[in-house]
Amino acid sequence: METSNPQISPSILPKLLELPRGRSKEDGKSSTALSIGNFDGVHLGHQSMLQRLRKAAAEQQLQSAVLTFSPHPREYFAEIARRPELTPTHITGMRDKVQTILGCGIDRVWIARFNRHLAEMSAVAFIEDLLIRRLNVRWLLVGEDFRFGAKRAGDIALLREIGAKHGISVQTHADIVDAKGHRISSSEVRAALALGDLVRAKALLGRHFALTGHVIHG
Repeated sequence: METSNPQISPSILPKLLELPRGRSKEDGKSSTALSIGNFDGVHLGHQSMLQRLRKAAAEQQLQSAVLTFSPHPREYFAEIARRPELTPTHITGMRDKVQTILGCGIDRVWIARFNRHLAEMSAVAFIEDLLIRRLNVRWLLVGEDFRFGAKRAGDIALLREIGAKHGISVQTHADIVDAKGHRISSSEVRAALALGDLVRAKALLGRHFALTGHVIHG
């Protein structure tokens, strides 16, 4: 099996911006319960995931944290392929997304710059160098279809195989559906907004859709 370099250069690791909730007394190096994803819109499916993350962190006395990406990986690959039509529309800006996640009681959010280094990082290096050495993960929650690493080579089985060797509990979170059995997803929110269906968007988000921005002259 492929192994990552234990002496990997910090310059090769993804650049991370750490945003704690309030004036946290933690230094960001504590053992963490982590969830990974784009969390665009922080809809009801995301909120269910964050609630489970926070509960597990409290039970195991870990810091709860989310790892998200900027830009969205699909946006990065669309730019590389020169296919702007493949770029997903943002439901919320990064600032609003982070504030909503922290508002769900999560201790901190890490934003990883999605660039060539991260896109080409092997699945094993993603686990060993980023999740274990950099973020000190001890409990991990991801979606059932989560893939990671160069060419999306990493999967849940690999996470569990390597995680077991390092004492990391890897859990998956099933999709959340609405009253009609439809999967709640960021794509569904985007579709509702594209149609101007704010009632549907509210049902998926669990709150009114809102935008924030800077007011400028003129």
